[in-house]
Amino acid sequence: MIELEEINNGEYNGADPLTDEEMVKIFEHPDISNEPGTYGACHDIRKYLSLRPNNAEENFFLRINKDIEENWYSTFHLGRDKLSGMLKEICNITGIDCTNRRIVNHSLRKRTAQKLNDEGLDSQAIMNVTLHRSIAGLNAYRTQNEKQKLDIAKLTLPGISKDISMQENLEKSAEDLNTEQRIENLSSQEETKTEPFTEIQNITIPLKLI
Repeated sequence: MIELEEINNGEYNGADPLTDEEMVKIFEHPDISNEPGTYGACHDIRKYLSLRPNNAEENFFLRINKDIEENWYSTFHLGRDKLSGMLKEICNITGIDCTNRRIVNHSLRKRTAQKLNDEGLDSQAIMNVTLHRSIAGLNAYRTQNEKQKLDIAKLTLPGISKDISMQENLEKSAEDLNTEQRIENLSSQEETKTEPFTEIQNITIPLKLI
């Protein structure tokens, strides 16, 4: 993951993460793992390592040999341009829509940070995986999820229910506010209607003398 990040040369700014569903779609796609019952990243990595030439460079990603009768992979590392577009190519192969999204290799790191954050891991635990050096650096990779927004709302806003979503709570709050506003309007109208009667009661009507 870090090697993928470094090759992007700063392209991580504004990178969009993949969703859980998209990650599953990649690993279960037949063009990624075509052996039934062996889907998954661990299987793919073990297979890749078994096909690497013993005298290959230390770089993790190697060039693919055009001659299939020889080793699958060359002893030389994959080129910068090819490596930088690896995730985008995988998305195209597996049918993941990248329209209006910035999908680069750094999207994997961003997705990892957000996923661990959503699962409730503390910042230090996440940094141990993503290798961020500071909380500030990590914060650029994660946003508040639905649960965190709801927790904040419960602490700061009255009448927030923990059993419904943030959007439902917002709709409920807006409905309650509208109800209160209607009650205030009705009360104001009633006061306006009764005001003339008060004025009439204060008027002195002269009596006709017989």
